This record gives sequence, structure tokens and C-alpha cells, in this order.
Amino acid sequence: MSVVSNTKYKLHVILVFIYILIMPLSMVSIPGIGSGMKALSILLLFIGIVLLLSENVTVKLNNRLAAAWTLYVLYTALSVFWSANFEESLPIAVGLIQVLAISLVLTKFDLDEEDVRTIEFAWILVSVICLLLFFGGAGQQIEDGRISIVLSYGGADPNEFCAYFYIPLAIAVSRLFRNRLKLVNLVYIIYIMTMFYCIFSTGSRGGLMAAMAAVIVSWVFSTSISIKKVVLMCILLGASYIVFIHYFIPNLPQPLLERLSPSAILEDKGSNRAYIWEAAFSNIFSGTARLIYGYGPYGITFMRHTMHNQFVQVLLDGGLIGLLLYLNLCFELARKAFRNGAVFLGGIAGAFAALMTLTAYAYFKPIWVIFLMCLFTVKRRTMQNQKSKERG
Repeated sequence: MSVVSNTKYKLHVILVFIYILIMPLSMVSIPGIGSGMKALSILLLFIGIVLLLSENVTVKLNNRLAAAWTLYVLYTALSVFWSANFEESLPIAVGLIQVLAISLVLTKFDLDEEDVRTIEFAWILVSVICLLLFFGGAGQQIEDGRISIVLSYGGADPNEFCAYFYIPLAIAVSRLFRNRLKLVNLVYIIYIMTMFYCIFSTGSRGGLMAAMAAVIVSWVFSTSISIKKVVLMCILLGASYIVFIHYFIPNLPQPLLERLSPSAILEDKGSNRAYIWEAAFSNIFSGTARLIYGYGPYGITFMRHTMHNQFVQVLLDGGLIGLLLYLNLCFELARKAFRNGAVFLGGIAGAFAALMTLTAYAYFKPIWVIFLMCLFTVKRRTMQNQKSKERG
């Protein structure tokens, strides 16, 4: 790779770094535009296209994940034309197209391990920004003792706020079991517990479940299983539990603790999600052709349009065709994340777990940026060394 080409390649890495770093701006609403992140992402898309044109590079759907993502978005956009609620459907389709475009442009080049560390650093900075907002005054009670980010011009839904921590949790856990420096590991443990405290404070049961999925999956795939490491994990979990019980729990509002109790989950049917899903299935399986092609994005008019489950949402919005395309996208995301490493896999596990309890179209930026990361192909040094030896 020439010096000029390498420079432009690194510029793409910087664009991805910036794109991740501006994620918290999705909490800032701008009238007539949507959010601060949306405005800046359009600028990043333009710069990315200019860089590709300067390199005479074209965006090709040369991998299964890019093709699966594109097919899902194109079908969703097409479904706007038979939507039962055109005004609601159109912005959803436009948002998905914008996210697809910037994802394909910014992930055109492969990453080496140094680039991965750069992108991981961007995620860590995002988590630090979120923690500073949370503890710096923007973290305010919204209902039943729940805390989320409240700004003068916007804020974050509790479920969305939790999603900013899935990749950072995966990063911290994967590094924790590979690092031999005890002081650094202590910092990682405090970092992990602080993020869990924020997630716990939001009262988001789905967010807590997703964070645990990110931690468990990244731990399992970042280290070889041994008795010593299992014992270490048990000790860490036990110590974390004791710290939470004695130092964190007493500082949390009683309504929040009641909300997170198993009895509360059974009593309110997951914030009435069970009733919503029952009504959704009853409608979509009522014998009409909508079962095949759906109502269009947010096209349902018989009840609230948010299903609080992206898979149920896709079934209603796109029918069986849309659901199959979305499941294919999820399969390709998981397959690519598995190939890219524990951090990617932990992040996607957290995202999938979160999608079981929330609807996340393109406006739910943290989930889709996790998807974007899976579009990259990570070049491992061992593979590069092996190829160089074979050439020699």
C-alpha cells in the first residue's frame, strides 16, 4: 500500500473514530433535523464519499453481511409504499438508508489490530462521556426512581442509555482477563462496576439483561476456559455482589429496587409487553395478506406502534418476508462478530439481548453502530505473519 493510500486509509479510521465519538450527540435534539449526531453524520458521510472517490474505490456488496443489511433496508424502504401509515413509515425508511450508506462508506477498508484499539478507545471515551453526564447533573430521576440523561434539548431513553455501555463492558472484560498488571485490572473492575451501577440506576431490566449478556459472552470468548479462571470469575462476581449489596443498593430509591424485583416483572408483565405482543400476534396472524408483507415501518394503526421487541416489530412492519431478511441480517452479524473477536461478539450479544425488549430502528444509534463494527474485517497479526512466511 502506497503512502498516499495508507494515509487515506487511516483517514477512514479517523472518520469511524469520530462517528463513534459523536454518538452521545444523538441525545441532543435539533428542531427540523433530528439530532446533533444526525447532522454531523451527514457531514462524515460526505467526507467519506470524497475519500473513496479520490481513491477510485467503489462500494461493492462483496460480503454477505453488507448484502444482508442492504436487502433488509431496501425491503423496508419499499414497504413504505404499502404502509398503512405513510407519514410514520417514511422517516423510519430514510433513517435506515442513511445509516446503511454511512456504514458501507466508513467500513470499506479492513482493520488491523492497531485500528481496533483506536476504535475501542473511541467507545471507552463514549462511555466516559456518558458517565460524566450521569454523575455530573444530567442524570435525573424520570419515573419510579429511574434515572436517565435529561438535557435542556433532549435526553436519552433509559434503554438507549444502557446501550452505550455494551461495547465498553466487552472491552473491559476482555482486557481484564488478558492483562497481568494488577493495578490496571483494579481500574477495569471499578470501571465495570461503575457502568453497571448506571445501568442498574436506569431501572431498565432489558438493559441489565443485555449488559450481562455482553459481559458473559466477551468473557467466554476472550479467554480459554480453565479451573483457575472460573474460580477467579466466581471470586470477582462474589466480591461485586457484596459491594453492590452494601454500598450501591442502599443508595438506590426503593421504587427502583421494587421495579427490578422478579415479582414486579411477573406482576406488570414486563411493563405490559406481554399484552402488546399478544395483541400484535393476534392481529398479524388474523388471516390477512399482511402476514406476508406487513404494515410498513410503524404502519400499525390498531394500537401503539412500538412493540418493545425489534423482532416482533419487524414481523408486523415487514411481515414474514421482512422478518426473514432481518433474521438473516442478525445471523450474518453474529457470524462476522465471531470472526472479529470477543469484543465484537460481546457487543453484538448485548445488542441482540436488548432487541428482545425494545424497538430499535436507525434513531437508536448505539445498536446500529455496534452493527456497523461488524462490517469490518479484522486482520490478525498471526495471519499476516503466516502469509509473509509463505511468501518468503
